[in-house]
Amino acid sequence: MKYEIIPGRGFEDIYLDMPVADLEKLLGQPNEMEPLDDEFFDDTNEAIWHYDQYGIYPVVNIFEGKIISILSDHPDLSLRHKKIMEMNIKDIHALLKEIGFKNIEVDEEYLECEDAGLNFVFENGQMDMVDIDFIF
Repeated sequence: MKYEIIPGRGFEDIYLDMPVADLEKLLGQPNEMEPLDDEFFDDTNEAIWHYDQYGIYPVVNIFEGKIISILSDHPDLSLRHKKIMEMNIKDIHALLKEIGFKNIEVDEEYLECEDAGLNFVFENGQMDMVDIDFIF
């Protein structure tokens, strides 16, 4: 499995809009299927599929049977061939600007780059999770 992030797409093997049947052929059954029905998600047709052994957590629209977002905390995550899980928020911000992305919003524990469809979550200054979304 390659963990190079392709903005707006996902990874080489796992990508946004991928049919869940193809995902299951590739990775098998998830460890857990966590419905998203809390205060932040009002669409109960969505669930996070946990593939803990791969550090990959696709958000799936169950009704459509497709991946709509990809979360990952794998230590080998990279962007433009630079490993990012060891980077802090300042380093990620600089990397995104170096790549050419301009629409970047930062707060203490969150960096959103709408141009790239990427959201980075930090905890105590350390990268915790990356969310790969569609670019609109």
